[in-house]
Amino acid sequence: MTNLLDNGRNFPLPNVLGLMKKLWELLDAAARRVDDVPCLYLGACKQHNGAGTAPRNAFEPDPAKFPEHAKPDGWTSHGFVWYEWPNVKRTGQSGLVPHRVCIQANKIVSNQRRVPHHPLNRLAPSKLHFDVEFMQEAATRKDQRITYRGVALSGSKLDFYLDVPNGGKDIQDTPVYWTLPGGRSECCSIRELRELSQIQLEEPQSREQYAGVAKLMGFSFLGMLDTDVVNEFKRCPGTIRGGEWKELGEKSKKPANEMSPCWWVTVQGEQDAPPSFVCRSLAALLLELEQHQRATPTKVVEELTSRRENNKKAIEALRQHEELWLWVGHACAILGRAKPFGTMLRRLGLRRDLGLCQQHVPFH
Repeated sequence: MTNLLDNGRNFPLPNVLGLMKKLWELLDAAARRVDDVPCLYLGACKQHNGAGTAPRNAFEPDPAKFPEHAKPDGWTSHGFVWYEWPNVKRTGQSGLVPHRVCIQANKIVSNQRRVPHHPLNRLAPSKLHFDVEFMQEAATRKDQRITYRGVALSGSKLDFYLDVPNGGKDIQDTPVYWTLPGGRSECCSIRELRELSQIQLEEPQSREQYAGVAKLMGFSFLGMLDTDVVNEFKRCPGTIRGGEWKELGEKSKKPANEMSPCWWVTVQGEQDAPPSFVCRSLAALLLELEQHQRATPTKVVEELTSRRENNKKAIEALRQHEELWLWVGHACAILGRAKPFGTMLRRLGLRRDLGLCQQHVPFH
């Protein structure tokens, strides 16, 4: 005390500001430690209520300036701080609100807790909504060369659209489309993408797959070409048999990835006819093949409708030739044997033309 009074020294205060700055750094570092999806440290809410819908500037990130209501027992380290998972929303009472979580600061700093309610964890809350920006950011954090491609929709033609399925609601396990660093397109969920190894990511696209799809579609693969080059060639395309179209293949380039539009030429049909050209990506053609092979509800309805119409036509044809049944006999029994019945009708028609028919003619 004498030193303070006689020598005019200042009272040594604890470095409170330094401690607050360190606390701020640790709280912010917890958000940056989340390396697979975006996470943002907001701080303590200046408002007493409504932190879930409040604008971001309604939060105080500096622990030295935390409002008193955010420190229930007076200790700043025990104050409640907020984090936000950007581009993720949850269902609130007033609609969709930002996906924000609250936790005591000391649990983050002293107990090394992670930011709770990670949107891609298996224990994530339900009714979360994701957008395209989130999907692309998550892909980039896995590997900067991965591109989110969206969903496949059938409009005038099957194609890929940069959107999220089901309005983005709870789509963590919903398959969507991605372009991987090796050039392949992959249909998998965001959680499955996180589990892919670097070897799987780097697996290159193969020319054999292009050739296989071309064979199934009745095409021959050309490659990437300028549209002007193809249009110029169409002025004098020659014929399929002549093979003039092969010149385009020599001028083409390898597609950058399986989503890149490239050119194909039809090689089936009339060989002396001029070839026709198709500009589609390999992924789009694979999608078309899959759709053709899959029994969707729409296809089932169309098939049932077609069969009903064919059955009506068959019944009407039988009614118009009812007299033939007199020659065949035992109609109900014969109906159960389609092939023998067809053979009988053909033979019957031949016998009638030859004037050999008699009632109940037996066939052996």
